[in-house]
Amino acid sequence: MSMWVREKDRSLSLSSLEPQLGLLGLLLLFISGTAVIAFSVVYRTPSVIFAFLSFGILGLLSVLRAGKSAVSLYVWVYCINVLIALSIYLVYLKLYGVPYYYGGSDDLDYERWAQDVVHGLSMWQYSAIRGEIVGPYHNSVGYIYWISLLYRMGELLGGFNTMIPRLFNSMLLGLMTVLVFLIATSNLLPRNTARAIALFVGLLPIMTFNAAHTFRDILLSFIMLWVVFSWNNVITGVSRKAYQRAWLWSAIGIGLMWELRQVQAIALLLLAFLFDSLLVQRSRRPKSFDRSLHIIILCVLMGIGLWHIGFGYIISRMTFYGQSYTTYRLGISSGLSNYIFSAPLPISLVLRVFYGLIVPLPLVGQRFEEMYQGLGTLVHMFFLPFLFLGLRQPFCSRSKGLWVLSFLVFYGMNLATFTSRHIVIFLPYAALVAGWGYSRYRKYRAPIWLAVFCAGVALAIVYGIMKL
Repeated sequence: MSMWVREKDRSLSLSSLEPQLGLLGLLLLFISGTAVIAFSVVYRTPSVIFAFLSFGILGLLSVLRAGKSAVSLYVWVYCINVLIALSIYLVYLKLYGVPYYYGGSDDLDYERWAQDVVHGLSMWQYSAIRGEIVGPYHNSVGYIYWISLLYRMGELLGGFNTMIPRLFNSMLLGLMTVLVFLIATSNLLPRNTARAIALFVGLLPIMTFNAAHTFRDILLSFIMLWVVFSWNNVITGVSRKAYQRAWLWSAIGIGLMWELRQVQAIALLLLAFLFDSLLVQRSRRPKSFDRSLHIIILCVLMGIGLWHIGFGYIISRMTFYGQSYTTYRLGISSGLSNYIFSAPLPISLVLRVFYGLIVPLPLVGQRFEEMYQGLGTLVHMFFLPFLFLGLRQPFCSRSKGLWVLSFLVFYGMNLATFTSRHIVIFLPYAALVAGWGYSRYRKYRAPIWLAVFCAGVALAIVYGIMKL
């Protein structure tokens, strides 16, 4: 059985695709396709057309069996993100003369390293990237290698263009939208609410902004969401083999994460252990399976891993990340954020818990990058009360416990960095928890939203005074 949660009467075939998409989906397909063709003609990059079609069709084939709503969500989010990526590309050309974040940041570095891999190494020399292309302790060699594969694909089709990895991110964000929708509907949230949660995840500015760059965060978020989805299938009883699949995908995800961003691999290992220990019913496990044996095996494997990698190395890396990001934030921050990151550690952590829910702040006079992402903050601030309401009784159901644990673990990790790109890691689970809270307390939404508006105005006044 497919990993997708599906209903037989909602399954699709290619012959019935057109009437299922609806007018909006077909219109978005036409507009985005026309825009990609125009872009490819103007910039003479036929590889972009191929990437648009390949990623679009690959994603579409992946969700066909999930139902017509899933297909529509995928098409909408994929096409809209393609248009946003093209628009940001053109905005950057106008602002900086090159289509990169701030005129060239991590996105440009990844592509340059990928170019060095393509021109200096064979496809099979993965281990040589560390040492020959980047330092021996580089934290995202796996992503450099993946971009190098996309680079090789582009070279075969008329030349690499930075739009290729951005189109790939658009496909991943479309698939993430479907996963969020399926998780929500499999746990009996109303379909309209589930659809709104999914679109919130797929179209929130901070998500679309990250997808429109050669950043690793959308890929990281997709892998982790797929692992959480596989554990959701265990809890909801999709099939008898769901338990084994969940551990298989967890192991694969942890391995990939170690090569993409090591701290996330540790978080994923912790989550898999928590899911199995706290949420999975004994009846969902194989009959011959014994919980105590499982815990012993896990402890042994973790011990071997820590011994091989070095417990001190893991602690030093986590400490390094926390300290370096704090230093980085202090170097670029002013006003409120400077107070928060310069405060003594216990106080700073408490302040970060609340500050992390309202960044990036939408402020007048900011650069394009901050203004665009800040627009999403204005939207999600109105749903923060429902997030807190959703966190009440976190284990009232096993599925809700899955969302809450995922949110708390990934959000807790973000307290050390506060890079806006890392928000995409925990946002899908925050949206699910907030959606659950909204479905339970929606009759109070008018006074809640009025209170949020008044609080926002008051905070804006206070912030303005602090800036004087």
